[in-house]
Amino acid sequence: MTRLSSISPQKPKQRKKNMAQTLDWDVVIDEISGVYEILEAMGMASMSSSNGESLKLCVFDLRRGQNEGHELDKILFFFPPDVSFSSQLSVIGLSEGLIIFTRLFSPEAACEVIEAERHSHVFYEAEPDIWMVMAVEKNKEIEAIWRVDALQKVLKKVHSLFVMFHGSVRSLLDKEPSGGLIGSHLQLYVLFWNF
Repeated sequence: MTRLSSISPQKPKQRKKNMAQTLDWDVVIDEISGVYEILEAMGMASMSSSNGESLKLCVFDLRRGQNEGHELDKILFFFPPDVSFSSQLSVIGLSEGLIIFTRLFSPEAACEVIEAERHSHVFYEAEPDIWMVMAVEKNKEIEAIWRVDALQKVLKKVHSLFVMFHGSVRSLLDKEPSGGLIGSHLQLYVLFWNF
């Protein structure tokens, strides 16, 4: 196994700081390859479309943007980036409404999937009140159950890789409350997979 550096005896805080330097890169490459294989098998490895309708990926914090006029504060990341703010808020507002509505009836089980006529919305609560949502245009050739399961795996892997390299989203928000750092880190993952 290839290691970037070896671990030397250090204080716990120093050890945590150097964790990214001691990653097992074989494991990291396997994780990234796994996500790409899922997307490729679904015909989504390169899903950019001219109208931006085939895929939307967003990460948002339910705790933020609760006051009128500050709704954009809840958006930590949105792909594609050229979607208007009103469209972004529409996707996130729908997602937030569905999450809150389902919590009323099933507080112990989070909203996971919404199947609409033209789109599937896959939800993943990555951390408490930090949600990842992927809205994907339906493809009649791919079985819906398999597609949703694969998309949930993609969201979980993206979060897992993010935490491996950068720590939890909440800890980054505590350090940098604007959320800009999270967005820039996530943008690198999206560019890597060439959605």
